[in-house]
Amino acid sequence: MLRLLQSIFVLASLRLGWGQAIVSSDQFNMTLYKRMPALYQLDDYDLCLESDSHTYCLVYAEIVPNASSTLWEQIEGLSRDVKHRFRHDRLFRGICLERCQLDLQQLYEGGVLDEDLSSYYSRVHGRSAPERLLNDPLVNSCLNLEFSQKYSLRVRSLIEYCVKSGESLPHDVLDLTVYALIAVILLITVFSTLYDHRLSKHDSQAGNLFYQQCLQHRREQLLTSFSLVRNYYRLTLAHGSDFARDIRFFDAFRVIGVFVVILGHTLMVFMTVQIENPEFYEQFLFRFETSIFQNGSVFIQIFFVISGFLLYVNFTDRQLVHAKSGIRECIGVYFRVFFYRYFRLLPSLLALILFNGSFLARLQNGPFWRHLTEAERVFCRENWWKNVFFVNNHLLEDSVVLPSNLVLGGRHAAL
Repeated sequence: MLRLLQSIFVLASLRLGWGQAIVSSDQFNMTLYKRMPALYQLDDYDLCLESDSHTYCLVYAEIVPNASSTLWEQIEGLSRDVKHRFRHDRLFRGICLERCQLDLQQLYEGGVLDEDLSSYYSRVHGRSAPERLLNDPLVNSCLNLEFSQKYSLRVRSLIEYCVKSGESLPHDVLDLTVYALIAVILLITVFSTLYDHRLSKHDSQAGNLFYQQCLQHRREQLLTSFSLVRNYYRLTLAHGSDFARDIRFFDAFRVIGVFVVILGHTLMVFMTVQIENPEFYEQFLFRFETSIFQNGSVFIQIFFVISGFLLYVNFTDRQLVHAKSGIRECIGVYFRVFFYRYFRLLPSLLALILFNGSFLARLQNGPFWRHLTEAERVFCRENWWKNVFFVNNHLLEDSVVLPSNLVLGGRHAAL
């Protein structure tokens, strides 16, 4: 065992030294880095839309290759390192159109060459289709004026979406349905909690222990199923069985796994939003410990192991199948276990889909907010069924953008 630990330590040391060698061999020059066009450059969003009839557009731009430009050679060379660097020839610009109202049509370079991305933005941001057609030449000319003066380069551009001053997202049938559903759930919760409190008055000596006891009548169990107090004690009550105590160590693995999942997705979000210093993340990816996050998907296998083990224990303990069980009986048991787990996950998943399809886009407002939330809103409305039936892992195109559901789908597949 000691030799094994020594070998692991030596390999880790060699790997750490190799990672540091990469950083030291690739001398990062901040001065040259800052000469390149910024990945994100946004006009003041609030100041632009403060005036009536003003329009703010988020624009995706591609730098046109220029073999005679040393700056382009630097951009192209840096962008080749796809494992550690952003594509520095792919930019985002937030533009206040009133800043570009001069006659710039002679600088128009055309739309981007990435047809898949253009089609994606057209579908996700369908609300901005008229503004996209109307303002695309103006925006492209404005960008080319800036890039020709500062960098002696030209760009192709695509308007992702535009926001007008005073514009708000209208409510539709789905929004009203979600509001009504939330109101009904709140009313049921209040009624159930009050009813449970009324029942506790009949047994005043029990005190709070009343909420920890199982009710005798089926009707009372049903009417108190949404009681806040009873469900709180149900969540915090420790399991007293020997088996529950024996497998408590699984909680540590679950906590570590969930921590890695949340941290990994947080880093993913940070790397997709507008940031002032993208070089921080690029240099961060050269560090040895970053490989843990880059290979975080492998860590998810721990949930498959836990699910498989608990499924085996469940089958063995309950003796759902035995040596004399027929094929039909085995198939019936499988589907019974499958749907039991499926319907346990379904309510929380539906709540998340409804939230992303209605509330999420209204929570904030900013130059990059629709870039992050509009895809969730559109795909949760159009392709919700892919997530409801857990086929989003196999039909990724235009799926609901729910990273958490990739994990749910994988864990459910472990059955």
